[in-house]
Amino acid sequence: MTACADDPPLATETWSRLLKEGLEASGFVLAPILVDAVPEAGFDPMAFRVKPAAPTQLVQGGDVIGLGGRRPHVVDLPGHTPGSIGVIDEAEGALLSGDVVYDDGLIDSLPESDVEAYARTMERLRSLEVDAVYPGHGDPFGRVRLRRPAEAYIREHAG
Repeated sequence: MTACADDPPLATETWSRLLKEGLEASGFVLAPILVDAVPEAGFDPMAFRVKPAAPTQLVQGGDVIGLGGRRPHVVDLPGHTPGSIGVIDEAEGALLSGDVVYDDGLIDSLPESDVEAYARTMERLRSLEVDAVYPGHGDPFGRVRLRRPAEAYIREHAG
């Protein structure tokens, strides 16, 4: 959501109609303000803005990230949004999936979503031999739970 740097990301009432309709079509109920507690006295959700950080390195599918004794690799997982990636640590049998998949409904109705690419990503996820998935939202889950939404999505969008 590129508008986060410009608009109040915690105030759904300021979001574009297209974005809100896409999220609601995916089954999400949007509260007017997306926080129910504030991090400090005087925090104003309407004034909060995401401050983009400058990248230190750009990555793409196939890249290996050197972390000392660990060497996880990047996989392209487009569909939810363009450029979506995951990171696989084969030594741990773990996938960091970001927003591509999580233990809930999948969102493919955003203005920038690509259902065809998402279906290919679900094919890829279904075949991964990982023991743990760490999503961008919610609790971690295992391989069996990863395959359920992937297979359901593939069935729903076959043809």
